[in-house]
Amino acid sequence: MPRLLLSDAAKTLKPKLEFFNSIGLSDPDLAKVISRDPFILMLSLENRIRPSISFLKAILRTDSDVLNVIKRTTRVLNQDPQRRIAPNIALLRTIGVPDDNILKLVRRYAITLLMDRFSEIVEEAKKMKFDPSQYQFIRAIEVLKNWGWSEKETSMAFRIQPAFMSLSEKNIMTTMEFLVNKMGYDLLQISKTPVVLNLSLEKRIIPRISVIKVLVLNGLVNKTHSLHSVLRLSDKVFLEKFVMKFEEKIPELRNVFQGKMNDSVKLVFKSSLDVDTEAAKAEIKRIKEEEELAMHEALGLAPKRSGRPQGNRLNKHEFWELVKRGSTAEDLGAGHAKAAHVQGLGFARAPRSGGMEVSTSLPTSQRDASPERVNAILPKPQVQNTKEESSDDESSWKKRKREERRHEKHVDKRHEKRVERKHKKRDKRHSRDSDDKRRHRKDKEKWRHDSD
Repeated sequence: MPRLLLSDAAKTLKPKLEFFNSIGLSDPDLAKVISRDPFILMLSLENRIRPSISFLKAILRTDSDVLNVIKRTTRVLNQDPQRRIAPNIALLRTIGVPDDNILKLVRRYAITLLMDRFSEIVEEAKKMKFDPSQYQFIRAIEVLKNWGWSEKETSMAFRIQPAFMSLSEKNIMTTMEFLVNKMGYDLLQISKTPVVLNLSLEKRIIPRISVIKVLVLNGLVNKTHSLHSVLRLSDKVFLEKFVMKFEEKIPELRNVFQGKMNDSVKLVFKSSLDVDTEAAKAEIKRIKEEEELAMHEALGLAPKRSGRPQGNRLNKHEFWELVKRGSTAEDLGAGHAKAAHVQGLGFARAPRSGGMEVSTSLPTSQRDASPERVNAILPKPQVQNTKEESSDDESSWKKRKREERRHEKHVDKRHEKRVERKHKKRDKRHSRDSDDKRRHRKDKEKWRHDSD
């Protein structure tokens, strides 16, 4: 912070450092707090820091609790407690939250009381039928705040597994951190199976998710396995289904399950945490390099690779692919532009209904030339190739349409046959019922006649 460097050390910084030391904040802890939020040294000692500390002491009652809150979040010092925290505490007392639970909320989740939408979260917790007099009400507020669960998702999780609200803060946070932020599972999926929050992260969740991740990376299983389907299995069934079945192809799989991953497997698993992002970046880089190399070869600026068409011009597919993408001589750089000019290639924007628009990246002599000159620069065979391509595209489109119509006709016939079979069964059933009714009526008349 430039302002901090320009501050008067004796008048501005020293009194605040001495004050933090006086309330029991050690030098190492003070260094961590300041490195995390240096802005607190720019706050007014008399107008902001002292009043905030006094307010926290009045609620928490002990210096150690005040220090723990400051070490967790310095935002309690940045905000005016009388304006931000006091109204939210008053709201909790109004709806019947006991002072002991409010004290726990300030100790553990003081930052929650600084939220602008605190009253909305309280209302959501009330709608979900949480009892304000119970500590679960405070836990519901924290879950809603930290993980952005909607009223529907939180109530669903509580209805399916009420015990998850009684878990410790550390258990919920570490498990959610691993599943959501590292493994990419959806919050809705977790809210549907909150029982996973009751499972041991080290003994059950991490080993099994690690095995599934390794199998997915090696293409042996797909990503459709739900979180619940993987974690609910017994160890014996999981070993048979996901470890022993693929152990011949991946010998280290049992070690992964037992948490004894060697360096190579750890590296694979570590990279898999952001495999989608890295794979996408690598694919984009590969495509760009491939296209650039193809341009170099086509323009004669690089030797041709084996297996690629020879010649010093772009073939029709390469040329028109560049045109469709809006490539110009400027896009290829000075050397590419020179090569394009020497080889007689006029790069233009993609064709429009009014014809082909000549790129402004051509040399001035060509840009000001007559249409005949421009037509000479743009080779006619390429235009013919475009017509050929368009006719090919049209024929393939017609062929695809014919196949679609044939498929629809086939589906319609199958549907008609299915409906016809259904009607026959119904008629047969009705006919059988009618015969039974007729027989019953005859028997009834016969019985009446005999009785008479």
